[in-house]
Amino acid sequence: MRKLQQFLVLVVSLLVMASTSWAQATLTSTTLSAAVTSASATTINVTVATDFVAGNLAYVDAEAMRVRSASGTTISVIRGSAGTRAVTHATAAVIYAGPPNYFSSYNRAGSCTSGNELVLPVINVSNGNIYQCTSSLWVIIGGPVNAGLTLTGPTLATPVITSSTGRAQYCTVAIGSVAYGSLGTSTTPVATTTYLAEVYLPRSLTLTGIKILNAATVGTDKWAVALYPSAGGAAVATSALAGTTTAGADAFQTLAFTATYAAAGPARYWIAAQVNGTTDRFRTIATLTFVDVLAGSVTGGTFGTFASLTAPTTFTADKGPIACIY
Repeated sequence: MRKLQQFLVLVVSLLVMASTSWAQATLTSTTLSAAVTSASATTINVTVATDFVAGNLAYVDAEAMRVRSASGTTISVIRGSAGTRAVTHATAAVIYAGPPNYFSSYNRAGSCTSGNELVLPVINVSNGNIYQCTSSLWVIIGGPVNAGLTLTGPTLATPVITSSTGRAQYCTVAIGSVAYGSLGTSTTPVATTTYLAEVYLPRSLTLTGIKILNAATVGTDKWAVALYPSAGGAAVATSALAGTTTAGADAFQTLAFTATYAAAGPARYWIAAQVNGTTDRFRTIATLTFVDVLAGSVTGGTFGTFASLTAPTTFTADKGPIACIY
């Protein structure tokens, strides 16, 4: 009887420890420090080797790899694991690592509760979609980057899909029948702030620039805009950094990039906007409007300088520009 009591006490103690020690994990991510130029390569090089341990999965550009061993930041892997296909990968491509049960094989949609998830973000290895639980809704924050194509950094080298093959403009919010002068909030900019909003590109497309929705007051200050990849970091395209004078009251103003950008999709990107004064106004995404959009701002900057971006993880009202990539 005494042994039985001791056994029951041990079981209860273990259950209590399990219930109190569980905490939601964040899926480790880093970047490739060197390109993987062959689909048959059995080693990869990463910037930081955290969680690249034997038995874990590594995931990049819709390919899962089984980690065999690690020597510093050089990782020995089994290519094309978990039903995926081995492909080439570019330097600086974002790669995730963790135990196999941190990865999924089905899609997410609708409502969600972050605290109920074992790990975030959630990656569906069967199709490459990457999901985040944002404002209690599942949001796709990344996806496959055309597995099997040659990539240079985050830029699609070939083939280039042009606007003639489908829709040529994608916006931070749905643009419908509401008058432009009534969309969102008329916002007074701060000259040392960069305003940010995510935009989802559902297909590969050569982008020419960004369109920003002006409010009623224009003609004095200047715009500068930039495009960032999903993970943040360096801007991949910018308009003229000297700025372009605002023009067109309650209308979209077209701001061309200094060079076209061949964007890989489906994927999330970030629209960034700066104004060099406080006279003119622009329209931003308002509270409780399109709550599945991530938006925010970075303060303390210099107009015409787009610094390395730490991507927003939440929605902040009246910060995200109503804008489109085209």
